[in-house]
Amino acid sequence: MTPFQAIQEVRSLIWVPLVKALVKNVYPGEVALSEYDRAFNAKEKFVVVNFLTGDFEQLQDVILNVNIYAPDLYGVMDGNGLDVVHNAIKPLLEDAYTSLINTKLGRINILREEDKQYTFYNQRLLVQAVNLNQQQNIKL
Repeated sequence: MTPFQAIQEVRSLIWVPLVKALVKNVYPGEVALSEYDRAFNAKEKFVVVNFLTGDFEQLQDVILNVNIYAPDLYGVMDGNGLDVVHNAIKPLLEDAYTSLINTKLGRINILREEDKQYTFYNQRLLVQAVNLNQQQNIKL
């Protein structure tokens, strides 16, 4: 499984109607500065799923970050807004199984991007998948 495939699979787990009602989008990878500015001006929350590390063993372990962003309110962290989104996403990722992956939640940190006036929860996520490329190379 490639990093992009892992990110897309996790995005499909969390991009459901309840989360769609709470956030503007779930972005793969990084968010452009112009998007921060647009989202901040609109006071929108959003989620970014990005790749941290992984291996290419037969049973792959991939670590992703699921970052939940909320604009600061009058220069102060919107803890309630972050909690609402996190509480909607957490059960979708906690021990989730699809035909391609299973997930386990890791630690969570609260980080602040003062220059962008956003605070975000940085949720680590362990994704495990069978390495289909390696399976194809096994000869019987």
